Amino acid sequence: METTVVSLRPRWRTALITLPVLAAGPLLLVIGVQQPSLTAFAAGIGLTGYAVRNAMMVLRGFTEVWPDGLYNQLAAYPAEVAWERVERLIVMRTLFGRYVQVEERDGQRISLAAPRSGLITRTPDFDAHLTTIGAMPGGSRPPIPAQRTQPIPMIVSQAVLTFGICAAVLTAVLTY
Repeated sequence: METTVVSLRPRWRTALITLPVLAAGPLLLVIGVQQPSLTAFAAGIGLTGYAVRNAMMVLRGFTEVWPDGLYNQLAAYPAEVAWERVERLIVMRTLFGRYVQVEERDGQRISLAAPRSGLITRTPDFDAHLTTIGAMPGGSRPPIPAQRTQPIPMIVSQAVLTFGICAAVLTAVLTY
């Protein structure tokens, strides 16, 4: 009997934003130290952490989907879940793209390393991978339903936060 395993990795193109952010983060840290600016320093720490996490996710992240469950390695923490514990798949839409979360019956969620689709660099097979994951449970298990989130309130709040961070960065750079 042949066991089907689907192995997915994040595409490096979806993390293209990492390169300019990785350059901007340390620059803001230096500005925050040289010209005492808590805003620039905090933004530099945040941007550097975000870029390092994205780089780790692209380099180390993967999702393996088995007939019995799935194994996921995001940036640093592995997670394994059996299909019996999975309630649904949730497509999370953000200001910067889409990713998939697995919601367990107890309410706990696991963010998958793949599939992911970026704002600028779309992943054309995102929906096909989502369908494959949902249909993967083996034996007599039913397919896992996928729910797509309503993005408007989430995207508005993310846009406001992003605008605030950009304004803080611009203020720190212009006053340097």
